[in-house]
Amino acid sequence: MAKVEKVLFVLFALIAVIYVSARAYLNPLINDEAYTFLYFIYTDRFLPFDTIFWSANNHPVNSLLTWICFKLISIEEWALRIPNVLALGLFSFYSFKIGKLLKNIWIRWGFWICLIATPYLLELFGYTRGYGLSIAFFTAAIWHFIKAVESKKLLLDWQTWLFMTLALFSNLNLVNSYFIWILLFAYFTYTQTPRFKWFVNILIRASVLIIPILMGLQLKAYNQLYFGFQTNIRDSFHSLLAALHGNISSAWDLLIIALIIATAIGTIISKIGTKKAQNPYFIIGTLLTLNILATLVQFWFLDVNLPRERTTIHWYFLLVASLFFSLDFLQSYWNKAYLFSVPLLLIPITQVPRYNLYRASLDDWALQQFSDDFYDDLVKLQKDTNQLLTLESNVLFNKHVYDYLNMKNGTQLNDLQYAWNITNTSADIVLISDSLGQFPAKDYKIISSDKRNSTSLLKRKSPKILTPVYNYQISHPDKIENQRYEFGDIGLNTLKNKNLLFSFSVNIAAPSAPHLLYTTIELKDSIGEIIATEQIEITPLKLNWNQTGDTKFTFTWYNIPASATLAHVYIWNYRVPKISVKAAECTIFKLD
Repeated sequence: MAKVEKVLFVLFALIAVIYVSARAYLNPLINDEAYTFLYFIYTDRFLPFDTIFWSANNHPVNSLLTWICFKLISIEEWALRIPNVLALGLFSFYSFKIGKLLKNIWIRWGFWICLIATPYLLELFGYTRGYGLSIAFFTAAIWHFIKAVESKKLLLDWQTWLFMTLALFSNLNLVNSYFIWILLFAYFTYTQTPRFKWFVNILIRASVLIIPILMGLQLKAYNQLYFGFQTNIRDSFHSLLAALHGNISSAWDLLIIALIIATAIGTIISKIGTKKAQNPYFIIGTLLTLNILATLVQFWFLDVNLPRERTTIHWYFLLVASLFFSLDFLQSYWNKAYLFSVPLLLIPITQVPRYNLYRASLDDWALQQFSDDFYDDLVKLQKDTNQLLTLESNVLFNKHVYDYLNMKNGTQLNDLQYAWNITNTSADIVLISDSLGQFPAKDYKIISSDKRNSTSLLKRKSPKILTPVYNYQISHPDKIENQRYEFGDIGLNTLKNKNLLFSFSVNIAAPSAPHLLYTTIELKDSIGEIIATEQIEITPLKLNWNQTGDTKFTFTWYNIPASATLAHVYIWNYRVPKISVKAAECTIFKLD
């Protein structure tokens, strides 16, 4: 390979890294990033089997690296995303090394462009999630495995094992890939070592799967493996294509399926044609084919949902690699085969409009993003009044991003309440998404709008009319040992079908951020049965937990059910560390 080609690739990869770095700096967090930060990074509880609760959002390697950046650098979005941005450099390096195995320059560059110029793939390196890390480690593992097979030094190959393990613990969806790697390892070493040593080596490598499998079983038991499809594999392909290209016809799914079938056939032909199985095409094609077959087996027999776009991104790498290695294989028989690489460049070319610095490409992710401009507007509006402004949003996943912004800015704004129907809201400030087709019935004015995700921030024109109906202060809360602080039972007989505002003020401190600290409101019927429950999480509302001071927040309960006779209200610290409460007050207002 000429030196100029190496220099061109470095420039090409550098542009990609600069683009992803800019996105990491300019893009607001999405819900999954904020959720990971709030419950695993901020709480220092991200190691498997040591988390505060089970969630598929915890990608252990990503959480560990993000935690390091949070502790050593900053809470800022760009700091939390550093590990994934650096992973793009690793991905580019090993994509270059794999691409060098392609003999024809046109095929080689087609391979690189289809990977490193794909906006959606690049986007995953700009989030603090495990997807970018996993594809980088996976690519590195494939390269080291190819070289170990060629050199017949598989038993000494610790690099593949390391990178496959890192990929697996960055994204548990690669459990199939890890298992297939073990099968390939067993296949290639079967005739190279005594049976007992062969078996022991396989067993040692397979032992790594114990933890991910146990994690998967726990996640399934806690209903955390809900993400995905329950229909057919075609939906998985379509979601990946839609992420790559936007809204496209479902007919393209059939093309992908045809290409995968062709890859499976080509994998067999390449083995026969070269009279050896250690060529890269066979290894990559086998990984792709068996990955899809394993996914179908899990779906059919283990009731595991079929993957979606971000959990199938390693399929994209394997498919692109298989296509270009198949062309390279054909090139040895027909010297014009490289011409087929030109149509494949349509993959990145059609994605050019999807490049952007400020917005997630997937609509559901973009909807979750809460701009800094919106947050700055909220801070300004709160400073202009002595009253704690009530905040509501009809976007379900805005809250975690908002909570993160409260922590990042050290600002104690009110809790952001989710309202599934924003039509009858009485909140002072409302965040709405135009795409949901819901607008407040009362008189609101638009403060600002974000055209990137079609959201708007609205302010109520007239003040709320509040009538106090209940007030209770907990006496001597510092003497309560069970960490449950009762505000008592409030009779609702005269308040049925009314809208109530629950207002809280607590002076609370702890050695570190409490893991699960909630204010709970339970509505009960005449026989004491709970008919409805709402919880307000207190932890994100306070940044410096080792300092005392009032934390204020509210919750609005619209249309108290007719069967409700009383409201039971309490604060409960479910986990460690133990909190210290100096004062706690609850006031309930009727909204007129």
